[in-house]
Amino acid sequence: MFHAPLVVLLMVSIQFIPKESLSLTITSNPFDHQKAVIYGLLMVVMIAGVFSIIPYLIAFIIVAAIVLFWQPQLFRKVDYRLLCTFAFFFIIVGNLSQSEELINWLQKTFTNPVNTLLDGILASQVISNVPAAILLAPFTKYHQSILLGVNIGGLGTLIASLANLIGYKIVRIQIPNDCKLFTRNFYLINIIYLTLLTIVISFIV
Repeated sequence: MFHAPLVVLLMVSIQFIPKESLSLTITSNPFDHQKAVIYGLLMVVMIAGVFSIIPYLIAFIIVAAIVLFWQPQLFRKVDYRLLCTFAFFFIIVGNLSQSEELINWLQKTFTNPVNTLLDGILASQVISNVPAAILLAPFTKYHQSILLGVNIGGLGTLIASLANLIGYKIVRIQIPNDCKLFTRNFYLINIIYLTLLTIVISFIV
């Protein structure tokens, strides 16, 4: 039931894409089977930690130790500020979830699907959409509204989604002179689509 209005919105949006030819530079990067196998196994270990098949601390130690001894230069390429920013969001969520005042307020707020949807969107703008989902989900029975709210909530501010922050950093590194233009267009497009999607989904949930 969500499909029809969203498909219409998508089709209208496509009409605004400039009809310009794209210029692509293709570089030849030989496929490294050894790296692919090792990284694949490390991903399996991490997934096992996420789903508590093995203790997550053990999974972290295994992955970190192998990468440290195998390709230590990768640790110099990590964006630790971005990583810490995201980690702090989860720490904040953990602290907020212990607040009785907040719990009581959330339980009073989540009285219907629309309120739950809007709260998911608003929370995402401040603490990012994944931490917002973790914070809000235990306090409502309207899980579909929370899911839609935090998905739509990925639009809006730069911190609404980790993907937004990653995209901004790429722009800042690759084309630093266009940062202001990117930021202006980012907020313009995001606010438009956040508003439109919020209105459309509010009538559907």
